[in-house]
Amino acid sequence: MPTDNGKPPVKLSLPLEYQQDLFSEIRSEDELVVLARGLGLLRVVTNLLHSYDAAGNNLIVIVGADERENEWIGEGRAVLYKLSRLQVANQ
Repeated sequence: MPTDNGKPPVKLSLPLEYQQDLFSEIRSEDELVVLARGLGLLRVVTNLLHSYDAAGNNLIVIVGADERENEWIGEGRAVLYKLSRLQVANQ
């Protein structure tokens, strides 16, 4: 289902309510977020990057991640991209 701007909604993967709330706050206002790894940092960052990319916006993110976590973020973005494209193809 397209949004008001004619673009399909972005497919996100945020299972926990606090992650969804945090994501909404970050997207709606300029915010500084300090979040520990055990609270879903990589999932929130991956979804945030995906949402900005899908909307064609610019974003600068500094993440204190090691090489393994950087790879996970890249893989997570690829999965979300495929899910979003699949949703568009099925409409």
